[in-house]
Amino acid sequence: MDMSILSDEENKTLNRREIEFAVVQEASTESREEIKIELCKKLNLNPDCTVISTIHQEFGMRRSRGTAHSYKSKEEMGKTEPKYLIDRLSKKNKDGSGAAKPEEAASEKK
Repeated sequence: MDMSILSDEENKTLNRREIEFAVVQEASTESREEIKIELCKKLNLNPDCTVISTIHQEFGMRRSRGTAHSYKSKEEMGKTEPKYLIDRLSKKNKDGSGAAKPEEAASEKK
């Protein structure tokens, strides 16, 4: 995976860093978790306080562009980010694999 940072700005109003990035995949499309880990390594960020908000795959290409938000603490993240993104992050941290278990997915649909 080849990652480049397109912009990295400090948003003082929301107390976060807003990062735009581009990723070129070698074989298959990378998961959000893999992209987040690579981004955190590259910019020395805390993975528990970083959220990938959007990823857009370019049609017919092995390129993706996305945005990420990085906070100084989980409390700051909880004030701003949508609940579903925080829930997605906490499920990945609990499970370790990043995928919801089938019985959990079925209960969420009801």
